[in-house]
Amino acid sequence: MKQGKIVFSFDDARVDSYDAIKIAQSYGIKSTLNVTTGFVEGDLPDTNDDFPVTSMTKEQVVELANNSFVEIACHSHNHTNEYEDIIKGKNILYDWICPKSNLGFVSPGSSVDFNKNPLSKFKEAGFLYVRIGPIWGRYAMIFRIIRKLSRIIGSSLLFYFGYKNTLNNAIKDNYLIHGVPVIHDNTLCQFKYLVDKCAQKGLTCVFIFHSILSKNDKMYDDNWSWDKENYIQLCEYINSKLNNGIVTCFTYELLNKERC
Repeated sequence: MKQGKIVFSFDDARVDSYDAIKIAQSYGIKSTLNVTTGFVEGDLPDTNDDFPVTSMTKEQVVELANNSFVEIACHSHNHTNEYEDIIKGKNILYDWICPKSNLGFVSPGSSVDFNKNPLSKFKEAGFLYVRIGPIWGRYAMIFRIIRKLSRIIGSSLLFYFGYKNTLNNAIKDNYLIHGVPVIHDNTLCQFKYLVDKCAQKGLTCVFIFHSILSKNDKMYDDNWSWDKENYIQLCEYINSKLNNGIVTCFTYELLNKERC
């Protein structure tokens, strides 16, 4: 029977992700850390307000790069989808961690203008994959409403329906990877439901995390923050299903040529 695949993908290299990745590791869960090098270096433009929390240090990024439970990916330098900025971030990461193989690219904002920067450019630059957000399709507005409604009423079934197409088609052309964003209002039950569906149907879910914070932490109520206690319970739940319908993967391992 085909097993479901779960990926924990952490955008930006926020300092709270350092602890979250270590927590995931303690439950046997692999993580992909998508590094915005300018954020880590404190080199972001003053106009960039995408980062309400503190970054990891370069030393923490390098430490995680040497951790067998962690994959490092490029998230550009200044958190933009400008091609020159993406390549700059990639080159800085190479200087920091001397990767043994090519890196993947994870889009800031989880969306790339493929008319401006077609996938062929990323392949030519040596990126292993490009990861963006969920599949929208021709009924994007309808799915946007369904996903928002599912968060308002806390419906796991409606939540799954909103992301069903993403789970069914997480990897396109063995290169473009879609993920499910973790929003502050998402419930633990909703994510457990996705894990269950992946286990039952052999689907793939890439969880896109930003911040994992406790209730007393600054920015806990931010849209891109998720509750730490819920996160720990999700890790426990996935751990209970490892090798029993679920495997945990790095993002690059989702490609056909790799095995989780």
